[in-house]
Amino acid sequence: MENLDFFINFAENCTVAFYIFDYNLDFLYVNPAFCKIFEYTKEEIIGKIKALDWVYEKDKKEVKKRIERRLKGESQIENYLVRFVSKSKKIKYCLASGQSTKINNKNCIIGTLIDITDKILYQEELQKSLQGVINTLSKIVEIKDPYTMGHQLRVSNLSVEIAKKLKLKEKEINDIKIAALLHDIGKITIPPEILALPRKLNPIERKIVECHPKIAYDILIEIPNFENIALIVLQHHERLDGSGYPSGLKDNEILLGARIIGVADVVEAMSNHRPYRPALKIEDVIEELYTNGGIKYDKRVVDICINLLTESKIKF
Repeated sequence: MENLDFFINFAENCTVAFYIFDYNLDFLYVNPAFCKIFEYTKEEIIGKIKALDWVYEKDKKEVKKRIERRLKGESQIENYLVRFVSKSKKIKYCLASGQSTKINNKNCIIGTLIDITDKILYQEELQKSLQGVINTLSKIVEIKDPYTMGHQLRVSNLSVEIAKKLKLKEKEINDIKIAALLHDIGKITIPPEILALPRKLNPIERKIVECHPKIAYDILIEIPNFENIALIVLQHHERLDGSGYPSGLKDNEILLGARIIGVADVVEAMSNHRPYRPALKIEDVIEELYTNGGIKYDKRVVDICINLLTESKIKF
């Protein structure tokens, strides 16, 4: 009891939220910082509200599992993010930590909550701002090259679908999504009369166009945390057999994200009108993928892309 009294005296004056609840999930103790998060008084909480009552509905199953493991002594102390709903119906994001203990011979959990709601909301606002910048940069290319209006968005959508089928991690998929939205940003330096030529490019014109991945890289590498995205964009015209540009990379020298966007880029370009030719039939697109799958293009990516096209899950 001495240790418990010491803990409570300490917790009463602490800015971190402390709590104790028993195996029935009934609160035995909460400190003032805990009450502040949920906007309830101690009298409204103790013996009246259970530990899962405030947990956001979609998080309840996972939190319940963690509590059960702790009560059985099967898990170590760890911080994990939990969403709660306060008295005023506000969503609260908290880092929760707890440990099983015995109080008066009853299994209990004693733990802390750290409210990081402001930090999460700030990050969400930053993400919205970043997405706005990405969309703006993408539209700049379309203004410069109106014949490819919507090209980058369609390439991004197809790339994301392929990445999901490959079961990539969320961060990898997000990087691919952004890289695809910006993969042609380097074309802002290409003269519009070259982009709009109603014929195939001559060798000099082609060399000018082939500079756009490096120009895009130089632009994107200046953005904090965009290193991987910039590399994917730099490599999206590389090919497995070394026939691509700007560096003639081969096989696994090419990032998977670049291999995915490379295939999606070819499919979208062939499927839509260009100044020098009409849109090609889907059969021609699939034939290109079949012919060069495993040669120029990643075979796994090609197989998934063909499946998406034949099942009409992706339309251009």
